[in-house]
Amino acid sequence: MFDKTDSSRERIPEIDAHCAPAQDFPVTRCDLRARTLAFLLLRFWLGVRAIATGLDKFSAPRRIVSEDLETGEMSVQIIREYAFENYVGVPENQLNVLLSNPIFPEWLLYAFSFVLGPVLVLLGAMILFGICTRSALFALGGLFILLTFGLSFIDVMGASVLGIHVVIAATALTLSRYNKFTLTQKY
Repeated sequence: MFDKTDSSRERIPEIDAHCAPAQDFPVTRCDLRARTLAFLLLRFWLGVRAIATGLDKFSAPRRIVSEDLETGEMSVQIIREYAFENYVGVPENQLNVLLSNPIFPEWLLYAFSFVLGPVLVLLGAMILFGICTRSALFALGGLFILLTFGLSFIDVMGASVLGIHVVIAATALTLSRYNKFTLTQKY
C-alpha cells in the first residue's frame, strides 16, 4: 500500500469532506485535477450536445436554386433556417408510429413533443454554465431514458445510441463531486 508519510500522496481535505473514499487510498492533487478535467469534458460535451439537439428542433431545410449566368447550369443549395415556427419536437413520421401504439396516450405524446426542444436547450445551458449541475445531469439522463423508451418502438439502433448517452450522463453525475467551475455548487 501507500506510505502515509509520503508527502506526494497527501490527503486533500475538500475531497474527504464531501465523501469518504471507498478504499483508503490517498488522492493526489494530480488525481484531483485529472478528475476535474474529466468532469469538465463530460459536462461540456453533454451541454453542447443537448443544446445542439434542442436547437435542431427549431430548424427546417430551405432550398435555394440559383443559375450560373455564364454556363446556364442550375444549382441547388440546401440551408437550415432556425425559427420558432419551424419547431417540431418529435418528427411526424415517428409521432405517427408512437400514436399507433396503445402504450402511449395521445395527449402525453403531444405534450412531450411540445416541450422536448426547449427542455433540451434549458438543461444543456444549465449543464454548460454550471447551474444546478447535478440536478440538470440527472434530469438530462432521465430525459434520455424517456427518449430511449419511445425510440425503442421505432429504431432499435437509435435507442442504443441514446443508451450510451445515459451512461455518459451517469458518469458525469458520478464525477460531479469534482465540479470546480460552477455557478451553484449545492445542487
